[in-house]
Formats: sequence, C-alpha cells, structure tokens
Amino acid sequence: SRGRPRLIVLWGAGTGHGLGFCRHGADGLAAGGNDFRRILAHYFPKAELVAHPWPPAARKLPQKVPNRPAESR
Repeated sequence: SRGRPRLIVLWGAGTGHGLGFCRHGADGLAAGGNDFRRILAHYFPKAELVAHPWPPAARKLPQKVPNRPAESR
C-alpha cells in the first residue's frame, strides 16, 4: 500500500532490544517442537516471511565519503 515500507530489517544485539521478542520464550517454543515460522508468527503475528536473495546484491559505494569528526585517542 502507498506510504508503507516494503522491507523492514530488524537487527538486535545484546539483551533486550525492545521489539517484543523473548528469547527464552522462543527457546521454550522451539523445545516444544515449533519451527522458526511458528515462533516468529507467535511474536509477530502481522509479519510476513518472504524469501530474500543471499548474499544481497552489491551496491556501489559513494565516491566521496563525508568528513567524520576526529576520534579521541
């Protein structure tokens, strides 16, 4: 639909990324015989899983890299 994103990539690291996914709960669901599709559907009922090519297509990097502030040493 217009104005809606076509792709959302979720990236988390560490503990507690605030997306509503409980890794311990997911582990329990997996131990109960649920596969990743069922586990993701449990936590993200409105999400749609689609195939995505891997590795992603190469992207051309910009010719000029913006200036970055000097890092402290």
